[in-house]
Amino acid sequence: MKMSGASPSVVLAGVIAAVAVVSIVVLGTIAFPATPTTSQTTQKTSSTTSAQAPIEPPLYHEDCALLNSTGATTCSSSISKEGEIQVFNMTTWSPTDFQSTYAFHTQYFGVQVNQSTSLQYSIDSAHYQAGVQGYFNVGFLVYYVNQTGTPSQTLATYASSGKVLVNQTLVEEFTGAVRAPTPGLYILVFPPSERSAAGAIRLVIQDASVVQDGIRFSFGTPVIRNLYLNEPSQKTVQDGFEEWPVTVYSNTTTNVVLNATSINGGVWIAFDPASLSGVGPGGVNTTMFMAGAVSDSSNLSAGLFVNGFGSNGMRGETYLPIALGSPVSVLSGPGKFDNLQFAVYQNQTGEDTVGMVYSPPVGQSRLPLHVSVNVTGMLENGTVTKLPNWLQVSSQASSFYLDPNQPFYFFIRVNATAQAPLGTYTIVLNETVNAQVFSGFLLVTVQKPILL
Repeated sequence: MKMSGASPSVVLAGVIAAVAVVSIVVLGTIAFPATPTTSQTTQKTSSTTSAQAPIEPPLYHEDCALLNSTGATTCSSSISKEGEIQVFNMTTWSPTDFQSTYAFHTQYFGVQVNQSTSLQYSIDSAHYQAGVQGYFNVGFLVYYVNQTGTPSQTLATYASSGKVLVNQTLVEEFTGAVRAPTPGLYILVFPPSERSAAGAIRLVIQDASVVQDGIRFSFGTPVIRNLYLNEPSQKTVQDGFEEWPVTVYSNTTTNVVLNATSINGGVWIAFDPASLSGVGPGGVNTTMFMAGAVSDSSNLSAGLFVNGFGSNGMRGETYLPIALGSPVSVLSGPGKFDNLQFAVYQNQTGEDTVGMVYSPPVGQSRLPLHVSVNVTGMLENGTVTKLPNWLQVSSQASSFYLDPNQPFYFFIRVNATAQAPLGTYTIVLNETVNAQVFSGFLLVTVQKPILL
């Protein structure tokens, strides 16, 4: 792995943000396998800046699987919380018995609201195109699960008889809101997609009346910056970094702590400052920084949720549509990077951008992290072996510094010869961060060239 060193970049001082991993609730059975791509839009976690944990109402979920071989439908119910990221599948099967286990799923999500409100939702999926429908049943004013935890009636029953509120197609990425003018049960339905295997879908549903209580936000026009890659050619990552002017208001004067959550992995958000004193009707200014995504004017995109927590118990929340860019791994201190995925054709060289951000928690040392990355070999049957002669992996950055809250990008290149066997291979990386050694992985999928 040929690499050249890099000197520390300019430190973006004063940005206060700790990074936590959002809890993921995995629903359904075996996910339909997906070929790794260089876009990395379906990573396993999403990024969140630190603040108090919100208390969310229950979110009711029903998964109805139609078995392709027999036509039989089986439904299962579960309960989680509004505001949490839900991960579920529209198509499932078992590799050991594909014909008898292949199933199409319909997913129902129920939200009980107790006053006039707005239900906000953000959806992310790589391939799902069957759409989403929203329903409201005015005659149903109690939770669909009784005190014993047993469903009293199914969400499917209410969806079939309720008033249609939403009928949205093309929801591979979608952010929106539906008005809930009266109390009752509101249901979002994801119908089965028999045209293709949709893979995993990520969903957030949030009741605005719970999280919008006295604190509000005003966003100015963002400053969009291109970031130079760490290489002699001085190539740039387009729109690699955004700075948003934000004003926070409160009905009564209070101190406010800010955080933000992206439904997608590989997105970093921070505030400078994240803790605001004396926020009142006149407002207090701060700046929001973002890498791994850029602002987007369309609701056919992913969603970014911004939250404010007042010391007097007041809360505020809003959401912004964003478009995913070059993903970033977020380090809160010495640790391993996110696993990387890469696809390359036989007899071709491919390259992708790798992004990283060091986001230290409040009170932690803000000295730069020294990072070095080297290829150890390829993992075969649990043993690390030398890279075969039909596969080469290289990068222009082997030793560099991560300044606090300053995104850093570099290229990684993979070459597969004409003799490279088709398949996915695990490349082992030796990652040293401030003299601490970690093992990371680069998943390389060799594909057959497409002949036009």
